[in-house]
Amino acid sequence: MKDKKLNRRLETFVRGILILGSASFVFQFLVVPGIIWNSCLYGFLAFSLCLLLFTKKYTIGRPLLFGAMLLLVFGLADLGYGKVSSERLEEGYFTNDLKIMTYNLSFRTQNLETNCSVIQQADPDILLVQELTPHWSEKLQASIGANYPYQEKIVFERARGLGIYSKFRIGDSKVFRNAENKPYAQTVELYISDKIFQLINVHLASPNKALKSFTQFIPRYYKNHQTRKAQLKTLKDYAEEEAPKFDCQFWVGDFNTMKYDPLFKRLRTHWLNTFDEVGTGRGLTFPNSSRLWPLITIDYILARGKAQCLESKVLSGGDSDHLAIMTKMKI
Repeated sequence: MKDKKLNRRLETFVRGILILGSASFVFQFLVVPGIIWNSCLYGFLAFSLCLLLFTKKYTIGRPLLFGAMLLLVFGLADLGYGKVSSERLEEGYFTNDLKIMTYNLSFRTQNLETNCSVIQQADPDILLVQELTPHWSEKLQASIGANYPYQEKIVFERARGLGIYSKFRIGDSKVFRNAENKPYAQTVELYISDKIFQLINVHLASPNKALKSFTQFIPRYYKNHQTRKAQLKTLKDYAEEEAPKFDCQFWVGDFNTMKYDPLFKRLRTHWLNTFDEVGTGRGLTFPNSSRLWPLITIDYILARGKAQCLESKVLSGGDSDHLAIMTKMKI
């Protein structure tokens, strides 16, 4: 009798876990995309399946089949995205190493020296920054400007500034602006030896307003998601049109989009996330603070075309709320 009660309770618990996991999956894709990590969903399902598989007196039934099907579908989908993404780089004759670094400097940063120190120690060939304020522009020019003879900057108050610092010649550039005429992306042509590359530096719309309002979180986050979706489509269409001109393209910066957001998953079918290819660790970049370890990834270095990934890493230190990422490529 006790065994039957235990099994009934276990069955109720497992069904609850499966329902919760499924609901969270639907919730994150349809209501607030990307907020609940897929890894949490996998955890729910894997845990329930373990209970089912290792409880001998439990009858294998619909919950097991349902959970197994979900795991199989989601697992194959993730593997498919990864396989397609890894094929975005092409073989070629590579003669140069190239270090690319992206860093959201944070317009609120008080201790500018620590961020400059991170950049100086990394010594990238190409530095792409976000939240480039007039104060930050002056500081970077004084500390590292001499190392980067080619610069393309959009200096802005608060969070909308963008900048590209290069040791190699920069050609034509283009700026993308939102409805308020504030920049969210810049592109430049980069010339190295006899090859030409495209750099796209982005800082997509931030969900900051949604995070500050508990009562308005869902509508504000959904609106932010739609804005980011439109910005990504504009940039994706532009990059597709320009692609034949370049040996390789790099899409870099603060995407304000987590790895498990459907927007990023779709992006991976066209671009390779270099950290996924050759990075070590979890690659978490935000938030960086003395009180809290980074919890999510929203900063990326994406690539496609003729190039080879050598290594990628998140750089520790700095006083920004973001950690920097640097990738070394063979081009």
